[in-house]
Amino acid sequence: MRLLSLMIGLFILAIASLTMTMSSKNALMLSQDARMHDNAAICANEKLIELKAQVDPSPTGTGTAVVDNFNYSLNWAIVDTGEIHRAIITVKWTGLNGEKSLQFSRGI
Repeated sequence: MRLLSLMIGLFILAIASLTMTMSSKNALMLSQDARMHDNAAICANEKLIELKAQVDPSPTGTGTAVVDNFNYSLNWAIVDTGEIHRAIITVKWTGLNGEKSLQFSRGI
């Protein structure tokens, strides 16, 4: 009877340890995904500031940025809406769960 109780206790402990390990791994992945998304937003904002500073910015373009050893690909287009010029900036990167992208659109 004691052996059975000990085996059940060890089984429950193993399941709890496995659950905690998986939860920690998921939390780490979510944290890294969030950081990469924040970095992509910063890259887009920096490109917007750069485009605003130019007198006659190129209507389309591409570029890359490296932040925290991750590569970000940038594409932008400047669209004349009739009232203002709008910069549409797309940032792509490969995260832990595949390719991700963020689109940023502001008047310049």
